[in-house]
Amino acid sequence: MSSTAAQQAAAIQALIGAMKANRTVNYAAIGMTALITADYLHTLPKEVRLMWPTKLSVPKVLFFLVRYYTFVHSMLSAWHHGAVALTGDAACYQPFTVDAYSCLVTHALCEAISYVRAYAFSGRNRYVLGFLIVLFVSIHSVEFYILAKFVKTVKFATLPPPVQAGCVAIKGDNKALSLIFELILVSLATVTILMIGTAWWRRRQSHGAEAGSLLKLFYRDGIFYFIFLSTLAVANIIFDHTAPSNGLQFTMVQIQVHLNGVAAGRLLLHLREWAAKVIMRGKPVADTTLGDLELSSQYPQSYPRAPRVFIEVSKNTSQGF
Repeated sequence: MSSTAAQQAAAIQALIGAMKANRTVNYAAIGMTALITADYLHTLPKEVRLMWPTKLSVPKVLFFLVRYYTFVHSMLSAWHHGAVALTGDAACYQPFTVDAYSCLVTHALCEAISYVRAYAFSGRNRYVLGFLIVLFVSIHSVEFYILAKFVKTVKFATLPPPVQAGCVAIKGDNKALSLIFELILVSLATVTILMIGTAWWRRRQSHGAEAGSLLKLFYRDGIFYFIFLSTLAVANIIFDHTAPSNGLQFTMVQIQVHLNGVAAGRLLLHLREWAAKVIMRGKPVADTTLGDLELSSQYPQSYPRAPRVFIEVSKNTSQGF
């Protein structure tokens, strides 16, 4: 009898712990929604001035996908975390699965920006392009495969209707979740190493000549972006290995997804803002400062250069400074 009572008490404590963890994860998701809203309002004038007037391009499409799909993801996340009447596996599996896949889609879009940056930094090298395509498809295929396996391991508590606690996760394969973030880290590290190697090669090709200011910014922002996202990925991995499997391991997921979207958008805005300032200072678009990052007929075919669309800035944008 005492053994049964002890088991019941332990089960109750475990349920209370899961409910507290669920509340922590919900607060993190709500806080990140507030953050991206504030970031959007803060950077909207730059978006209108720097992105809207430019021609349609891959970086521009990725910018708007990341920029606005993050809000779509927040709504899907709110469906999962905010529907307090949902309880049990049958009711919670669908919103949790949609939220999980949406997280990975957001990551993939943000990483695509890094891959395009690496391709641009290489001077549109077709071998680099082929390698990046194979790497992107391979890593993300494995990530989605692992995610499909992971969501099937998550179980939710079935609570009485008056409790109104929402979807409380009480079980999940932390190792599978950790593996996804490890692959994200590998992807970021590979692209960053490629950019570092390209920078070294380009410096040798130019015999140590001073690089353009935009090229330096392109390289520096890529390194900072890697450090920032790698820190978040490592934090997620640590959570996955140390947090109990009661939902607390999901705390850093929404934080990383939303901050990734914010960082990717600001990275592109910063690059175009810098290019607009160079134009404002009276330097031509195809001078040596911007030549390394612009596709221009003024340069010979052998000149290592990147697509103009990545940093293309309308001269009208400089009027806002």
